[in-house]
Amino acid sequence: MKLPLLTYGLLLCTILSSCEKQFELKMAKGADSASGNQNTTGALMKVDVTGRKGITTRHYDYDANGRLINIKVDNAEPDGGTQVRRMVRDSLGRIVKIVANFKWGSQGSGTTLNGPDSTIIYMHYPSATSTQFDYTFSSLSVQGVTSADSSAYTYTNDRITEMDTYLSLNGVMNVLTAKKTYSYDTNGNITQMKTYMPDPSGSGAMTSLLTFTFTADDKINPLQMGNEGLIEGGDGQSTGRNNITRMAIDANAVLTSYPSQVSTITYQYNANNKPASGDVVSSLIGNSSIKYYYK
Repeated sequence: MKLPLLTYGLLLCTILSSCEKQFELKMAKGADSASGNQNTTGALMKVDVTGRKGITTRHYDYDANGRLINIKVDNAEPDGGTQVRRMVRDSLGRIVKIVANFKWGSQGSGTTLNGPDSTIIYMHYPSATSTQFDYTFSSLSVQGVTSADSSAYTYTNDRITEMDTYLSLNGVMNVLTAKKTYSYDTNGNITQMKTYMPDPSGSGAMTSLLTFTFTADDKINPLQMGNEGLIEGGDGQSTGRNNITRMAIDANAVLTSYPSQVSTITYQYNANNKPASGDVVSSLIGNSSIKYYYK
């Protein structure tokens, strides 16, 4: 079951992989991997998030057509690690699979989730020319048990409005384990995201778990991925035209001990109306600062 806790590809990223071999990051060769600076007009190259545990850096890399193909995350120590997420695209520019690698930081266990073997997410499109994926599939085998995770997507007006996630263990069962629904404004920014889980009564129904409410600015989001930003349950930071400035999380009655949470980001913009830096105030993860670097 996928339950996002906080914003945004800038602050959280969870990528799983398996194996116990020597670790080696696998990255596609892109058009540019420079760090950039805060005031240029080009593509987003790097984001530094400075929090109480140190600096977490996200690197972005693109192909010759300017399409995102790599995200590398160097997490803050001592409990961080390095994550790489490669997007493999076909001749139409569609993502056909995502390859993820993860290496534990100095405090990590370094066991089954550490190694060069990858978790691979496969994308399915209903036709040879469709740009809307209708489901994704991934498989992971640990100690002889294979779990298959798949998600089906529903669209309204060309935007994903629902994602249903299913889990299968050794091919014996296929169970709906989570659901998310999305609402949008006219700029494609997500205004509300709801998460659901199987009802604790065992009835088979899905019950509301968390409601995320978002507010956006009117400036340029430097990473606009549209529906691709919601693959495998993304939190929506990279979908719309604008930047999220506030997120409120409210729990349903099933999570009676989970307090409401509010996080805000105050941006400072460059001359091109893109974020140059930002200050995060969060009751969930604590305060932090952000710097953006462009090509």
